Amino acid sequence: MKRIGYLLTASFLLLPLLTIGYLSVTTQWTFPKLWQGPFTMQYWSGLFQSGNALAASLALSLGVS
Repeated sequence: MKRIGYLLTASFLLLPLLTIGYLSVTTQWTFPKLWQGPFTMQYWSGLFQSGNALAASLALSLGVS
């Protein structure tokens, strides 16, 4: 069960990076354009924080069970 928790945590941490990669490939966007556009640093840090909180709660619940 702990392996599933680790996998979920890793996937939540990688999700924003995969999103950036996907957007840059599909829309020919570069990183500077991403930071200046709708995806500001605040947006990404908020996404990371919510993802980390979700992953932490999932890992805790899996560790307890």
